[in-house]
Amino acid sequence: MPIEAVIFDYGKVLSNPEDPDAQRKLIALTGLERPDFDHHYWRHRNAYNQGHLNGRTYWEKIAGDAGCSFTPEQIQELIETDVLMWTSLNEEMLRWVVALQEANIKTAILSNMCEDCLAYMRQEFEWLGHLQQLTWSCELGI
Repeated sequence: MPIEAVIFDYGKVLSNPEDPDAQRKLIALTGLERPDFDHHYWRHRNAYNQGHLNGRTYWEKIAGDAGCSFTPEQIQELIETDVLMWTSLNEEMLRWVVALQEANIKTAILSNMCEDCLAYMRQEFEWLGHLQQLTWSCELGI
């Protein structure tokens, strides 16, 4: 039976792992030590990716849990840096996506994704329009 479609995850498949420079900047912006940052960053990430939190409320929850606070300007910079951390593309995988499409194999994405990253991707990644299906956790609330 020939392959008719390939469904990709986005994070660490079509994208590279977290950009280390952006990750260091995020940690510095929060003022937290790395272990504390990691704990608080991931504690509410599922809710953020599910669309139950927006960027502002996500970072406010992190601040509340960590016993600190962020100004609106800091939150905006945290959101922007977080987006950049997750949007470095895996060019080798993208070439494979194109090769599959050229072979008339349908391509799709099924991925966890926060609304802020998705908004950036829709604006910056024209190649998303060439996939037959895009399914994002934040749009489904799951």
